[in-house]
Amino acid sequence: MAAKSASLGVGGGLDPADSKRSSPGVYDPNACPRSLRALLSVDRDGRRTAPEVSYLLRRSRVPGKTDRKFRLARPSVSDQAHERGVRRLVQRERLRTSFSASSRRRSQDWGDRAAEIEARRGLTMRVRMLTPGFYPALGGAEKQALELSKALAGDGVSIEVLTRRLPGLSARETVEGIPVVRVAAPGTGLINALVFFTGAVWRLWRDADDYDVVHVHLGGSPALAACFAGALTGRKVVAKIGGGRGIGEIAVSSRSFSGRLKLTLLRVFQPRLVAVCEDLKAELVEHGFSESSSVIPNGVDLEIYRPADPSEKARLRREFGWPEGTLFVYTGRFSPEKQLPRFARAFREAARGLASPARLVMIGEGSEAERIREAGGEAVLLEPSTDAVAARVRAADVFVLPSVSEGLSNALLEAMGSGLAICASAVGGTKEAVPDGEAGLLFDFDDDAAMGEAASRYLREPSLAVRHGVAARRIAEARFAMRAVARRYRELYEALGA
Repeated sequence: MAAKSASLGVGGGLDPADSKRSSPGVYDPNACPRSLRALLSVDRDGRRTAPEVSYLLRRSRVPGKTDRKFRLARPSVSDQAHERGVRRLVQRERLRTSFSASSRRRSQDWGDRAAEIEARRGLTMRVRMLTPGFYPALGGAEKQALELSKALAGDGVSIEVLTRRLPGLSARETVEGIPVVRVAAPGTGLINALVFFTGAVWRLWRDADDYDVVHVHLGGSPALAACFAGALTGRKVVAKIGGGRGIGEIAVSSRSFSGRLKLTLLRVFQPRLVAVCEDLKAELVEHGFSESSSVIPNGVDLEIYRPADPSEKARLRREFGWPEGTLFVYTGRFSPEKQLPRFARAFREAARGLASPARLVMIGEGSEAERIREAGGEAVLLEPSTDAVAARVRAADVFVLPSVSEGLSNALLEAMGSGLAICASAVGGTKEAVPDGEAGLLFDFDDDAAMGEAASRYLREPSLAVRHGVAARRIAEARFAMRAVARRYRELYEALGA
């Protein structure tokens, strides 16, 4: 384009002479007058939709003048076409008085959103988290998505979460400093999944300029949505696989036609898969996935989940109405694969006849609650799920996890961070995270006698639980701190070229 370029003043006038004196600056949506931001038709995702401003507006200052000037810059168009575009903008600017107050407020919101997008583009790395569920629904995957997003954002990574919109939730909000976009997905079952799949693909395709990597949590239909969007946009895809061997996503998918089709498509698209433990990676390889899949564990916030000294522990127990003596705790779902009634029965037998009282506190909800109550009797206390789980874990001595299968349990890592000894089945990521006899006592998940013996040792030797708890905290600090896990993910993004 020729050196001569028209410029648009705040008042809407054209001054070709100004363009000779101006120099291109950096586009700053907040520098625009509010009415001009409305003009630009910037939608809620920062995309400029007006045809005449599909190329960038760049800010420049004119020497000797106080007004900010805006000029259009697109080398591939002629001066005449350029001037026509500017004149159209001028005409729209002069219509500003016809906008209603609500329209002006909406324009302000959209302009602020554009400013947010531009600010995030200045960061070194931009990641879009895709997860089927998110806060306030907090299962294991949702909790990891939130905590990892916070840790990455604290490390200078631009994060935005894309998730399903549940009834009563807004389409856009900020959760603990993390921008969250919710895609409407009405209906149930297959319809809900298809609508969310379509909405996620469309959103990722449309916003491709705003991120470098899609990090999808769980390997179901959201992983396929990320892969389709990645194929369309050229963006890299990281897919984190959840669950334990034999009962997790890979095993469940392999038992149905639609699931096998999903696994086949994932093998075709070849996203970078992430397993939370070596056992889960081995299962991926067994199902035909690449051995280059990464192993990055779940993480835990060690500032929230920390050990309690004896005085704090005693105070917390009084507050919760828990007895003194060795206290075992479980937090999580009361589901069959956790084998909680089986452990409750073993614990009741181990605690029988002890001089000091011993209790097993199980915090959570699920279908096994009544069976747990019957099996454990007075030795077991059941409590509902609570947001204040960290203090309750800190008040205990031993954490229980007798599952048939596990990936890498969030509750396990929280207990290790809180300085609890671990009494658990030697499965999946548990046996990789907890050295037997050093940070806990492990047993075969189907061996009732070994289960009872592990509980009995901690009841007979309270000092053993203390030593193992100290070791568990040390391991958590070395391997599972959320900040360290976030750094490993950032290194993975960089290795993929983000």
